[in-house]
Amino acid sequence: VRAQAKVPVAVTGGFRSADAMAEALASGAVDVVGLARPLALEPDLPLRLLAGEEAVSQVRRLS
Repeated sequence: VRAQAKVPVAVTGGFRSADAMAEALASGAVDVVGLARPLALEPDLPLRLLAGEEAVSQVRRLS
């Protein structure tokens, strides 16, 4: 997607850890990581991520 995109790339869903989100951003694979369901169900998750805690969302995947 990145090679063809002429606009910022945003991804939401599929990430399960702060490390995975940080890697996707640092590698340039994405410009934005969305936290839709985790943020709705775990409103303190962004604070835990910013504090450097080993924060892994407990939100279950939808099938």
